[in-house]
Amino acid sequence: MRTPQQACTSRPNTKPRGRGGRQPATGPAPVFTMVDRQHTARHSRRSDADVVSVMIRRIFTLLAITSLWASAAWAAPANIENNGAPHHVVDLVFIAEGYTVDEQDTFLADATQIYDGLMKSAPYNALRPLFSAHAIAVVSAESGSDHPATQVERDTAFDSTFDSNGISRLITANTGEIMARANAQMPSYDIAILVVNDAQYGGSGGAIPMVSLHPKAVAILRHELAHNLADLADEYEAPYPGYPPGDSEPNVTKQLDPVPWKSWVASDTPVPTAMAAATGPYSPIGAYEGARYQSKGIYRPAPSCLMRTLSAEFCPICAEAMILSVSGDSATIRGHQPAGSQIACVAGLCPMMSLTVTTQESVEVTWLLDGNAVAKGLEWTPPSTLVGAHVVVARSFDTSPLVRDDPASQLFESRQWQLTITGAPPPVDAAPADLFVPPIDTQPDAQEPTQPDAQEPTPPRRASAAGGCGASPWQSTPFGLLPLCLAAIVARRRRVL
Repeated sequence: MRTPQQACTSRPNTKPRGRGGRQPATGPAPVFTMVDRQHTARHSRRSDADVVSVMIRRIFTLLAITSLWASAAWAAPANIENNGAPHHVVDLVFIAEGYTVDEQDTFLADATQIYDGLMKSAPYNALRPLFSAHAIAVVSAESGSDHPATQVERDTAFDSTFDSNGISRLITANTGEIMARANAQMPSYDIAILVVNDAQYGGSGGAIPMVSLHPKAVAILRHELAHNLADLADEYEAPYPGYPPGDSEPNVTKQLDPVPWKSWVASDTPVPTAMAAATGPYSPIGAYEGARYQSKGIYRPAPSCLMRTLSAEFCPICAEAMILSVSGDSATIRGHQPAGSQIACVAGLCPMMSLTVTTQESVEVTWLLDGNAVAKGLEWTPPSTLVGAHVVVARSFDTSPLVRDDPASQLFESRQWQLTITGAPPPVDAAPADLFVPPIDTQPDAQEPTQPDAQEPTPPRRASAAGGCGASPWQSTPFGLLPLCLAAIVARRRRVL
């Protein structure tokens, strides 16, 4: 959902990864950029005793934090899941709100559970190898969050509160301080998410998505992150006065001929499409009137979607937009060998070439030699018959069935080498001359043993302990060894006697 307190934008991406992050929305400024004024007015009504009590709690919190600083300042962000270097993945950082110094381990468990819940549904589950998740522990003086409707106030690090704008489930907080903490501890982050230590159902979107610990609140986070990750529009029709008009988001349109998602529309589906034509919550894909806080003049792709109601899943158009956006902001190829782009080798002795890719099952790798596909898989070795100058390209492609239209080729990545091979290829079926070894004849010669030259007789030799009774070629045959070995045995017995 989008709220007056927070324009639904994300911090500009600071990573060198092509398209970068989502840019801030244009238009009139939101009613509140933060909730500081709201909290200031509420806190001004506190009695002197309340103020003193708050000051005492904050002093104790400061002492606790100071003791931690004495050892290692702020605790380093903990890894929930690390799937690659910052420039290879979309980095989510979960930040603690309303967790006391004794609840920091609980926060890490809560953040992990929320992340796992987020990644269980499509298309997040298919994109999980392209995300990394981290946790920043922040100490609050008190546990929980404010609930003005029931006069509950908690002294927390980022001054979070339910009941914002008169909506009980709407959580807001000091986004400026949250961003400052995230930038100080993890400047490479893409999206910061505030985890509010409160069991009541609630959350919100904007520059900093926020989520409570209620089991169903993770659906709020799935919805809100879709704004940040893929610039998806809300598809419900409840009015939002003052929100800037437009239809540039991937899942809404004012244009019907053709609709932006025409590759998903069957030829027999009427456009615009009446709700009576729906055969299921997500079919057929067409153009259903009512979206983006308006009931007339703007259209959505499916009868239902998570961008319209939190009890639904993403429709095919929104899922496709998510996959394309996250793929464009991350990297499928994580490494390649040889590392350089120039390879010079001798025919038959060229190195094996390889890619390292993510664990996505839908990713395939094709090897191209001078523009022609020659192999599939993660490895390829130039054949021994190849000589001359060539261009080798290894191309990865996400074959996800959830994508039909990829005009910007977000699902393709490649690595290229200039390959120069010198020397003539070895003859086919011929062993190299320097490796030729004559066969060993293991059978005795059928002919009579060769006699020694009569002019150069070979004197008989004593049998050796090493197993040779003679050293000449003819003596090494069975016929030559027998008389010498017998003579040696007779001589040894005479000496003994």
